[in-house]
Amino acid sequence: MKIIKRIILLLFFSIQFSNACMCSGVISSSYSDFKTHIISKLNSQSNALKELQKSIEKNTQTIEKQINIFIKDNSILENDLLEINRKIFELRKQNQLR
Repeated sequence: MKIIKRIILLLFFSIQFSNACMCSGVISSSYSDFKTHIISKLNSQSNALKELQKSIEKNTQTIEKQINIFIKDNSILENDLLEINRKIFELRKQNQLR
């Protein structure tokens, strides 16, 4: 009886072991396919991030140029305003002298 139990137990383990060996190829192939898929997606995301970085740098340069233009325009407007105020002051002064 003990011998029969041992034989059945050995058969059970050998069947399980052989199934594991047969499945290992499928598991390995599936893992490899999944790894390739993930690497492809990561490369795609990396390329998209590089494009986004380039776009951000270009936008930053454009904004800096616009800020410089606004600063120059503002300076010109301030000078014009000072000149207008000076002329108004001169005209008022002349008007008071009459």
